[in-house]
Amino acid sequence: MTMALESTKNIWVLKSVPDSDRSSQTIESYKDEAGKSYNYDSNVPNAKKIKIGDQAIIINKKIILGIAEIQDITITKGVKTILKCPECNSSNISKRLKLTPVYKCNDQHFFDHPKSDQVDVTRYSAKFQDSYVPVPNSSILLSDLRPFYVRNYNPNLSMQFVSNDVMSLFQQTSWQFEKNTTTDLSPEITLNEPENPYIYNNEDERITVERQLQARRGQKQFRDGLINRYGAKCMVTNCSILSIIEAAHINPYRGQKDNHGENGLLLRADIHTLYDLNLIAIEPISFTIHISDKIKGSEYSELQGTTLKITSKKPSEEAIKNRWIIFNTLLSQ
Repeated sequence: MTMALESTKNIWVLKSVPDSDRSSQTIESYKDEAGKSYNYDSNVPNAKKIKIGDQAIIINKKIILGIAEIQDITITKGVKTILKCPECNSSNISKRLKLTPVYKCNDQHFFDHPKSDQVDVTRYSAKFQDSYVPVPNSSILLSDLRPFYVRNYNPNLSMQFVSNDVMSLFQQTSWQFEKNTTTDLSPEITLNEPENPYIYNNEDERITVERQLQARRGQKQFRDGLINRYGAKCMVTNCSILSIIEAAHINPYRGQKDNHGENGLLLRADIHTLYDLNLIAIEPISFTIHISDKIKGSEYSELQGTTLKITSKKPSEEAIKNRWIIFNTLLSQ
């Protein structure tokens, strides 16, 4: 069944351990689906505190894997096997890979055969759906998260609450989170969108030639106008985390007239970067997504052949066409 909950959004650090890295683990696999879901049960501390709408930072033992919004939580009943020390009944035991006896507990009892108990549990699966965004391995370190744990970092816990201030880490990189993800779509916000169609141009009207990432994200009015035009989602991935949705120019920005609704797309931060680098392109007639050979075989391969998410209003076919020509020219080189 689906658990429909409403609460204040929290931010969690969720540790996921893949089966390939479980050689020394003494608990059964939770079978997480990378980038899709995080699985846990009622025996895990904080299990009942995670709510739909909370944000999650997904990590493993070494790196930050990605960020996501928990969009659904499914609940099932099940049975869990718990291994215990046969002498003191402690479940805090560890497996020794190269020593005998094979197991030891925290009270320093050593044994080859742990006691096995079966307990009834409630199993939870937190679904990310289309909200998951991978984080580049080198951008933020696990140690960078330590100061933000609300109840101090505990290496033995898989699910830990962090303060909203953790978002400052992502703001220092190519990622940007906003504490308030609601967007003001009041009538006062206007987009440079006259009745005449957008006319593609290649004339540079910028006073400052250098294009800065922060300036790109600072165009709030342009972004809000695009959200009003197309809806509050990435037009390629359907991701709905507004904090990482950016306003992308189809024809690169060279002056205020390029802040035209037909010259804009709403793209997730990583997709925006790939689009700017001409590693992703849009076919101008069918609005089909194509990816460069340079990123084929990556997680972005699944985007090949999908269609741009548009409303009754469409981006400029001429601007899309010119970007499409650039993409194919680079592809043939």
